[in-house]
Amino acid sequence: MPDVSLYCWDRIPRTASGRIASRFLLLPDVAIEIWSPGQSIRELAEKCEWFVANGSRVALLIDHRRETIRVYRPNTPVAIRRRGDTISLDEIAPGAALDVAAIFAALDVD
Repeated sequence: MPDVSLYCWDRIPRTASGRIASRFLLLPDVAIEIWSPGQSIRELAEKCEWFVANGSRVALLIDHRRETIRVYRPNTPVAIRRRGDTISLDEIAPGAALDVAAIFAALDVD
């Protein structure tokens, strides 16, 4: 599983009684990988490619060193986003978007 998983409400696995299941055996709608020291960007990129090839609608690879986010979507070239850019998530919720600058703002030291 990715570092962070986002599911559309109607895809969240449930028990027979309707409660949210404790095990999710399906891929998330949005898979987010965050680069950490000791990890290979290439390995994480391959994971993101695998997620979208196998059912995730979007995969994001966050690289805090370069302050970039690689955006993976099925049958679409990888897009690289930086501060000042937004990442549309219309396929998840029309009008939803992530502000790249806001994501990296937590790293800013005044």
